[in-house]
Amino acid sequence: MGTPPTTYRVHGRSVSGRDASITAGNQSIPIDATWGSDEPSGLPGPAELLASAFAETHPPLTPPER
Repeated sequence: MGTPPTTYRVHGRSVSGRDASITAGNQSIPIDATWGSDEPSGLPGPAELLASAFAETHPPLTPPER
């Protein structure tokens, strides 16, 4: 396993009411730019992206021993 990066480069792109994406590393992540509309696209919205960012930075919680 290599050394983890010390800097990160992320690029975001959006077209109002149409599509959006974030490019991080070599991955493009589509985002629901119509978040809050009556017909969800199934793509992550702003809250899911924020929650996933925090989830990935913390180790999983384990229940206390009894």
